Amino acid sequence: LNLTVPTPIQAECIPLAMMGKDIVASSATGSGKTVAFWVGVLERLLHRDRRNPMTRVVVMTPTRELAVQVHGVGMALARYTDVTFCLCVGGLSLKVQEAELKQRPDIVVSTPGRLIDHVRNTPCFTMDGVEVLVLDEADRMLEEGFRDELEEIISAAPRSRQTLLFSATVTESIQQLTRLSMNKPVRVKIDEMGAAAKGLEQEFLRVRGDKAGESIELNSRSGERHREALLIALCTRSFATGRTIIFFRSKAQAHRMKILFTLFGQGLERSDELHGDLTQEQRLRALKRFREGEIGFLLATDLASRGLDIKGIENVINYEMPKSIEIYLHRVGRTARAGRKGRALTLVGESDRKLVKLAMKHAPPESIKQRTIPADVVGAVSKELRNMEPEVKAVVMEEREEKEFRRGNMELQKASNMLEYADEIKSRPARTWFQSQTEKVASKKLGKDEHNSKFAEKTKKRTFEEEEPLSKPPKRTPFSGLSRREKRRKMAAREDEEDRESGAYREVAASIRSAKKAARPEKLQALRPERPSGFEAGNRKKDKKAKKSAFDREMGVAASAGEGKRPGKR
Repeated sequence: LNLTVPTPIQAECIPLAMMGKDIVASSATGSGKTVAFWVGVLERLLHRDRRNPMTRVVVMTPTRELAVQVHGVGMALARYTDVTFCLCVGGLSLKVQEAELKQRPDIVVSTPGRLIDHVRNTPCFTMDGVEVLVLDEADRMLEEGFRDELEEIISAAPRSRQTLLFSATVTESIQQLTRLSMNKPVRVKIDEMGAAAKGLEQEFLRVRGDKAGESIELNSRSGERHREALLIALCTRSFATGRTIIFFRSKAQAHRMKILFTLFGQGLERSDELHGDLTQEQRLRALKRFREGEIGFLLATDLASRGLDIKGIENVINYEMPKSIEIYLHRVGRTARAGRKGRALTLVGESDRKLVKLAMKHAPPESIKQRTIPADVVGAVSKELRNMEPEVKAVVMEEREEKEFRRGNMELQKASNMLEYADEIKSRPARTWFQSQTEKVASKKLGKDEHNSKFAEKTKKRTFEEEEPLSKPPKRTPFSGLSRREKRRKMAAREDEEDRESGAYREVAASIRSAKKAARPEKLQALRPERPSGFEAGNRKKDKKAKKSAFDREMGVAASAGEGKRPGKR
């Protein structure tokens, strides 16, 4: 394995794993996370009680290919020990896996769905003795909609287990899973996924139309043919040597390019495809041929973008920009691993400018390059592809007929077995699942919707010319250049002015005045002694008659000048 010095993630995690701590570890792709948990697990198993054989370690991965790779690394590390392994993934013989589980292997490497199937339907297999549970690429498992399966597996394992969780990024979903399933985990963060590898050279090829200045959208037939011509021209001219992974968004496009590569020749026939429409044997055979150098091009979907470590991958080509920068970083992370050098080229269209900016932000400027291809070369390849279209349709039709023929043979064989082994088949117990079919479909759809909601594209797509230049200075605001205190004062004054204009200020001021008035204490008034009402009224009349003006007093008018006269007479 050529392991001499531990990587940073290995140096941090191996001692903690041997101490029995729960670990949440995140690091960039290609940093050695697989060896980081295998060394601690194998060291612990060397001191197990051999008189009581049982399954003590369960390792879960999101994809079958990654499970096969992790299983192979573990077998290589434990070559000179007596530790036993079992690989349980879909697409391989169920009976063979059940027979291996009856032997009670020390370690089981599995995908979530197949592990639950064995726990519920294989009588001799339980998780009661599991001491270590490893979740590799946990973020990918959650993205693929395996949340319910993970919770079911975690609930089936003993609470006293040790849990090791490894991921490229720690998202909110990972944190929720950590709180539910782990006991005081130790957080290890070494170069978390967010930047491309240092030895990676990134190139971008802008997709244009046949005419100068004309842009072609990918969803049109001419746009797809133009991209196909660009890809074939690149592979025959600049990527003819070395091993190259070409990523596609869809399985159909990957298969179509495999047909075109085979028909075009010029070295492109040394290629194979890897996607979900293939059987497990076909997928494993393609990976084996690519690892051993029998083929130079692997046409894959994002099935191969996570975790796969194949030595000697020099180039990565993105047929189109992926939906998010995270997927882009995982794709280009298949090359330039463990300090090696590599090259990644992406065909970008008019709507990919935002992701291109993010990719440039995650890489040093000197590693970013722009590639061009002569128009006459692309035109010649495009013309050949146009002439090949009838052959492509014929191949597709032939494959469809073969597929229908195989399906008919399979149904015929199934009916024959039902008649020949009817009693044996009916006596078997029905296989069970922890969810109904409706709940299973709803759970998968919910996980897929949550994953796709992150990449919702905007309704309006802007072209390169409409985008603002990268060097344009930021716009100034009324608060630019102000200190924090001045900014608060200006904002408060603006709010007061808006309140006055809207009339709300007057209403608030009136409310404040009425509240203050209501809060004032009432004035204390002196109480007069109680007197009869008639006495008080008489005194008021006398006071009124005796009252003289100041002018009368000053002029010396006698008080009795009018005495004896009745009112109204002279």
